[in-house]
Amino acid sequence: MRWYFFVFGCINLLALGIAFALSLSVVVEYFSYFTVLSNILITAIFLSIGFLAPKRAGKEKIIQTLYGPAVLYMGITGIVYWTILHGGKQLTTDVEWITLVLHGLMPIMVTIAWLFFKPFFKYSWQHVAYWLLFPLLFVGYTLLRGPSAHWYPYPFLNPLLVGYTGVMVWTGGILAGGFVLGFLLIQLSASFHRT
Repeated sequence: MRWYFFVFGCINLLALGIAFALSLSVVVEYFSYFTVLSNILITAIFLSIGFLAPKRAGKEKIIQTLYGPAVLYMGITGIVYWTILHGGKQLTTDVEWITLVLHGLMPIMVTIAWLFFKPFFKYSWQHVAYWLLFPLLFVGYTLLRGPSAHWYPYPFLNPLLVGYTGVMVWTGGILAGGFVLGFLLIQLSASFHRT
């Protein structure tokens, strides 16, 4: 179990590092993708668990606090990419394997870790509401920065393309889906470890 976290943490770190190196001319944009932020968070958690070992890592308050939302954000990343963005504009690089690792491989591996490796903290559905504050703040940041930067990370957050009403509808839909996904993750994990 320890090696699982460590190996996939290293793979994701490599993908993030190369993507960053290829995006040095647009560093702010690189860190303005929800995908990148979510992958940075889960990579830090996976590597911490890999280095510390799951039992010891499970006693760390910061990992207890961030593990659940990180899993949810990766789930949102994977679902949004494969249902809305797939086949469109890539991340900040056209390197296909990096895109697949960040959007495809890691959301799957993170979900497997959540289901088969017991979470280190007992979560309840109320936690999901707090977990969704970050995506909401991300949308706010994007809308505030977008007009001055003349750039938006995703078409569904670009009011020039979908209008502000469209942005609100997309955001509301994704947040609602995120709440359902978070609730399902908690319930699935609980059912896997009931015996």
